[in-house]
Amino acid sequence: MIWSAAMMFEFLGYTAAHDAIVQAIETCLTDGPRTPDLGGTANTTDVGMAISAYLAAGK
Repeated sequence: MIWSAAMMFEFLGYTAAHDAIVQAIETCLTDGPRTPDLGGTANTTDVGMAISAYLAAGK
């Protein structure tokens, strides 16, 4: 769902928002937390909160 929001921003021409969200997703995939299907133990709420934190921190 978060990636869908990034795609929507890209479609609407907000490329900076798109890029920031995609970067936050990629950072989360690299650094964690990850859900069990990706080898982690986090739930989807944990991952969503981490992505939000990465966005707030500008990572």
